[in-house]
Amino acid sequence: MDKTYPDKWVRKAIYDAVDGISVGGETVNVYDRRTGMNNPKSGVILQEQRNEVVKDTKCDYRWRHTILIEVFDRIPDVGNSGSRVNADDIMEAVKDGIINLTLDVGSGLTIINENLTFPGDLSNADGTEILNRKFLRVLYLIN
Repeated sequence: MDKTYPDKWVRKAIYDAVDGISVGGETVNVYDRRTGMNNPKSGVILQEQRNEVVKDTKCDYRWRHTILIEVFDRIPDVGNSGSRVNADDIMEAVKDGIINLTLDVGSGLTIINENLTFPGDLSNADGTEILNRKFLRVLYLIN
């Protein structure tokens, strides 16, 4: 297969489309795999990526690429019921930001099709904070 491997190009396009968005008056940043030491209140993490080579045309191979995007939001646990509204709002902004995503021309790749699924959410409380997490899985067909 002589097509460029898509992982870094997809991450870059999502980063460029979403990093620094404003939700509820706060800036939301995008992180690759983990946030590191800064432990932000909220953000977007680009999680696992998978690729499959598909030959669904007579002319060329394509990539079937999936990426799992995580949205997280931390809120104080003391006296708080744990509302997920801010996490919902961040997810909405991420969804809107990546619809009709285009890859950098330098990649030589083009997104042909996209399919979004929302596999669920998680909420954890440790006595000091509540961590709300939401997930978005995107399947791209890339030529």
